[in-house]
Amino acid sequence: MKSLRNYFIITLLAFTIFSSCSKKPNKVIEKGTWYVSVYMDKNIVETSDFDGYLFDFGKDGTLTVTLNTGNIVKGTWTYTKSSSKFKISISGTDKLDKISREWLVFTTTSSIIELKEGNSPDEDYLHFSKK
Repeated sequence: MKSLRNYFIITLLAFTIFSSCSKKPNKVIEKGTWYVSVYMDKNIVETSDFDGYLFDFGKDGTLTVTLNTGNIVKGTWTYTKSSSKFKISISGTDKLDKISREWLVFTTTSSIIELKEGNSPDEDYLHFSKK
């Protein structure tokens, strides 16, 4: 468990160093289909909860999630540039309820968007990677 925590700390530091290459998340996420590549809830890795889930973020603020069962769940998303906040509003499964909230944008590239709940070490992390 300690080595896993060290891995994520090193990963977060590396992304901080390269964050000067960041792009606007709202322009990046609107292009393509995304999946959850990391989800940590209070230092517990729960990424597998989202195996097979595909996320499509529409330019109009709509969010469409295709579940691993093939069912589709709809929600919304917003990005506020001034505060770097990315809000996901979606429900329909307990798993989606976990990520339905306001997140801080940590890093954005053309293929990954990293979100975190706040600034303490025990925060939740949500990373989307482009499919």
